[in-house]
Amino acid sequence: MHIVLAGDSIFDNGVYVPDGPALIDVLRGALGNSGKATLLAVDGSVSIMVPPQFKDIPKDADRLFISSGGNDALACRFVIDAPASGGAGGQAGRTERCHPAGNPAPGGPRRRVPAERPGLRQGPGCPAFPA
Repeated sequence: MHIVLAGDSIFDNGVYVPDGPALIDVLRGALGNSGKATLLAVDGSVSIMVPPQFKDIPKDADRLFISSGGNDALACRFVIDAPASGGAGGQAGRTERCHPAGNPAPGGPRRRVPAERPGLRQGPGCPAFPA
């Protein structure tokens, strides 16, 4: 068995566990001589940075685990943290469907644009709503 970990810091977590083993080391220890584990994930990666990792998947890999989206959410937390306002349980504002690149797209994922900030379209470092 050859397991590949792609994506972000959920898998490339060494810097976050200075007193213990990183996930890849735990996995390699659990596999022992019965398998291999390859770390392609890179701490800080956002979703659009994950697919390029796939070109480095070893030919003998038979399991792929992907972690993605956490850094996108962190970079866009200004949208999540924005207070809702208005009546009807804070439902003021509008909802838009957005393409992962930040462009409105029919059928795309929804994001909430708070009423008090109706022009909100972007934020610093936000991959979903690039400046």
